[in-house]
Amino acid sequence: MGEADDQGMAARLAASEARYRDLYEYMSEGFALHEILLDAAGRPIDYRFLRVNSAFERLTGLRASDVVGRTALEVVPGVDRALIERYGRVALTGEPAAFELHVGGLGRSFSVSAYRPEPQRFACIFTDVTERRRLEAELRLGLAERDERARWLQASQRVARLGHYVFEIAADHWISSPMLDEIFRMQPGHPRTAAGWLGLVHPD
Repeated sequence: MGEADDQGMAARLAASEARYRDLYEYMSEGFALHEILLDAAGRPIDYRFLRVNSAFERLTGLRASDVVGRTALEVVPGVDRALIERYGRVALTGEPAAFELHVGGLGRSFSVSAYRPEPQRFACIFTDVTERRRLEAELRLGLAERDERARWLQASQRVARLGHYVFEIAADHWISSPMLDEIFRMQPGHPRTAAGWLGLVHPD
C-alpha cells in the first residue's frame, strides 16, 4: 500500500470519526464513554470518564471540563459500588444492560442503556425520567385516594342503607353500587339498560 493509499485511509477514518462525533454531540440523549478500572485481581473498582456530550452536561448539571479524565469516585465520591460492578460486567463481558438509575446527589432519575464499544470500555446513553416518575407517583397516589374514598362511600351507604347509580344515557347502560343492588334485590343478570331500570320502578 502506497503513501497515497495511507493518506486516503487516514482521511476516511478522520471523516468517519467526525461524523460519529457530530452524531453523539447533537443527540438529545446524554452520552458518556468510560473505561473500567480494575484492581490487581481484575475486579472493577472504579471507572474513568473519557468523553461526554452536551446533553450529558445539560441533563446532569456536570461540565465536561470537570469530569473528563477523572474517575467516578472522584466526581461522585458516594457512587454505588454495585453500579461500578454492573458497568464492569458490561465492559468485561460485552453483555449490554438497561436499567433505571436514581442519583441522589443530583436529585434526578435516569433511564440508562450501557454497551461495550471496545474491550474494557463502556458507553452509556441515558434520558432523564424524573418528571415522568413524579407524575406516575402522583397518579398512583390519586388512584389510591380515589379507591379509599370509594371504600368509605360504600361503607357509609351500607350503614345508611343508601345506594347510588350512574347512567350513561348515550350508551343505554348504568352501573350501581352494591347497596343499591341489595335494596332493589337485583339479580346478577338483570339488564343494565333503560328498560331494565324501568322494570325496577313500581308501576304506580
